[in-house]
Amino acid sequence: MYGVHGTTGEDPTEPWRSTPFPYPALEHEPYIAELAERLRAQGISPSSNAMGVDRREGGLCIRCGTCDGFPCKLGAKSDAETCGIEPALATGNARLAEGVRVRRIVADGRRVDHLIAEDGDGELRVTGTKFVLSAGAVNSAALLLGSDVANSSGQVGRNFMMHNNAHIVAVDLNRKNDVTFQKTLSVNDWYLDGGDGYPLGALQLIGKVQGVMMKTAAPRGMPGALLNQIARRSVEWLIMAEDLPDRDSRVTVDAAGTITTARVARGVRTHERLLARANRLLRAAGYDAILTQRFDISMNSHQCGTVVAGTDPATSVLDPWCRAHDLDNLWVIDAGFFPSSAAMNPALTIAAQALRVVAESDLAT
Repeated sequence: MYGVHGTTGEDPTEPWRSTPFPYPALEHEPYIAELAERLRAQGISPSSNAMGVDRREGGLCIRCGTCDGFPCKLGAKSDAETCGIEPALATGNARLAEGVRVRRIVADGRRVDHLIAEDGDGELRVTGTKFVLSAGAVNSAALLLGSDVANSSGQVGRNFMMHNNAHIVAVDLNRKNDVTFQKTLSVNDWYLDGGDGYPLGALQLIGKVQGVMMKTAAPRGMPGALLNQIARRSVEWLIMAEDLPDRDSRVTVDAAGTITTARVARGVRTHERLLARANRLLRAAGYDAILTQRFDISMNSHQCGTVVAGTDPATSVLDPWCRAHDLDNLWVIDAGFFPSSAAMNPALTIAAQALRVVAESDLAT
């Protein structure tokens, strides 16, 4: 469905697969291929990233420099719009209402009766027999809180999680990085065990960063020409460790409808250990300087956990099939259902859970 390019046998954390990926992993550009060899020389097992892009024969992907973090003008990214919404609309059995904002979920007993929404012409009601909320971990929780539904547990909006995350720039003064498509390599050697029986997390290349993109992390007033010189000799990674749920890490909505997210940082020491390990690895691989930008809540990514799933209605919002314990015809299918975070992008887990829910729950009947 998502046209994934990938390989098996490289990633030490990969699960069992019933079949290979439908398309081979994207080829590393020469700079990244050499980086992989440098890492292997340090006893590390770098692996190719599984990528949802249309690089099959005759495909739309041109492997450009604006893939990571930007919408694709060619429709070559395997995102929800390209692989989910557009094919659904093409069947004639779905309709997309643009410019409509849902303001409130209205319940009658144990069922959602209708939605109160608005468009450019004013207020409207959305009716149906089954409702799926997929607004993301923050906005799904905010809509439930603002509607005062599905919260007998008191857990809606709580347990907000994001990665313990940092962006590092590894600079090699003697070698230029001429890649166009950089995000093809990961290091997961310490994902499950950092050497003491406890997990650390993942290192993953990101799209090539340009000098202008370094301004937020650079010292104030650093000339753009110098940033460009650094960018020409650097390679950029995300260093990701798990976050943990906390009751006081939460989403709240005030009377005016303003959404606030608050976080109690958990797992920070583990993330610092992973950063130190990554720093030592890259210096041993020949990099002269490592610049680090830690992500705080203002740069949060991969939000999850705010409508936690579980089997006990007293301590969770959703059942294991993402249906609200309190409402028989409401499902919440996004990263809000996560009972814990991971040190990986949650998109594939969300997609897998969505397919599981449709296949195995009452949603499809």
